[in-house]
Amino acid sequence: MKDTHRAEKGFFAFAFVNSNLGANSLLMPLFITIALGGSVRDVGLVASAASLAGVPASIFWGNLSDRWKRRKYFLIFGFSGVAISLFLMGFAQNIPQLIAALRYRLLCLLRAVPHLS
Repeated sequence: MKDTHRAEKGFFAFAFVNSNLGANSLLMPLFITIALGGSVRDVGLVASAASLAGVPASIFWGNLSDRWKRRKYFLIFGFSGVAISLFLMGFAQNIPQLIAALRYRLLCLLRAVPHLS
C-alpha cells in the first residue's frame, strides 16, 4: 500500500510539470516567430538544439542517481530547475538565449524523470 501511495504522489508531481511543459511546447513556435522575430528555420534550430542536450544528460543523471540513491533530491532540484528555466525563457531577447534556457530546462527535467518511471 505504501509503495502505491508513493507512486501516486510522484505521478501527480510529474503530471503537473508535464502539463505545463506541454502548453509551453505549443506556444514556443509563436514566441520564436512573433516575439523574437525568428523564422521557421529558427523554430527547428531551437527544437533540435535543445533536444541534443537530452541524450548525454539522461545518461549522466541516470547513472548519478543510481549511484547516490537520493531520488527525492533529484526530483526537488529537477523540478525547481524547470521552474527557473520557464522564468528565464520569458526574458529571452534572442534565439541563443532561448536555446540556453531550453537546454537548462531539459537538463533539469531529465534530472527528475528517471525517478518517476
